[in-house]
Parts: sequence; structure tokens; C-alpha cells
Amino acid sequence: MTAERDDIETGGIAGRAVPPELVSAYRGALYRIEAADGAFTVRVGVAEPRLDRILSAHGVSVAALVTAHNPEGRRASDAANRAGEAGLAARIAELGLAWLPTAGIDPKGAWPDEPGRLILGLERAEGIALARVFGQDALLVVRSGAGPELVMAR
Repeated sequence: MTAERDDIETGGIAGRAVPPELVSAYRGALYRIEAADGAFTVRVGVAEPRLDRILSAHGVSVAALVTAHNPEGRRASDAANRAGEAGLAARIAELGLAWLPTAGIDPKGAWPDEPGRLILGLERAEGIALARVFGQDALLVVRSGAGPELVMAR
């Protein structure tokens, strides 16, 4: 296994491993996407035809789901989360990319829903860089014909 592949699988970069329980939580979460024709939920690794239709409708083959809430998997204040969300919105506007609102949902209900954005046309490397700007452990990368992939950002 390459170092890069190992980082993706174990959730770490250069000794800054994401705790396994957080990796497991991210992998087991539900991700709701607010589309024009109604909301739907996706899971890591499970292909969803509606995602393919959204990508196709926007003329892209990739998207990244990123949040700015609760950096490093730690609860942040409402004010800090609002500031992060505003910063994320500004960065997406600078990139000139379309996006859809999302929410990461803990199916056990122990963690509050986390608003985020499905950024259409945002490539994997750009998504990782953007997630890191906002202190995020991970993001989802969506490609046409495949289930969402959990990608570690730190």
C-alpha cells in the first residue's frame, strides 16, 4: 500500500491521524442533498442514480461534498459555524462553481446535523484543499457512476 493510499484508508497524514471512531462515524453517516426535484439521502460507497443525473445536468463528472461546521470533528459554537459557512460560501463563489445544500446526518442522533455543500465540478485535490482550509477531517468525492467516496483531508 502506498503512503497516500494508507492515509486515505487509515485517515491520517503525517502522524495527524483522525481517530478511528470519527472515521467510522463519517463512513456511517447519511448525507442529505437538497436537489431541485426534492431531497434525497446518500451513503458512502452506495451509488445513487440521482447524483449521476445532477452531475450530468451540470455538465460535470465530479463533485465534492464539503462542510465548514465543527472543524476536526469537535463541536463549535453557532457563531463559529456560521462564520465558517460564510467563508465556505465566499470560496465557492470565488471558484464560480454551482452547489447544492447538504446535511451530514448522524443516524444514531448523537451529533447534530451538519450543513454543507455539494460543489459541482470540484475535483478531489481541490476538495481536499478546500476542506483543509476549514479544518475538516474529511469530505465526500462523488464521481459519475460510483458511490460517494470518503476522503480524508488531514
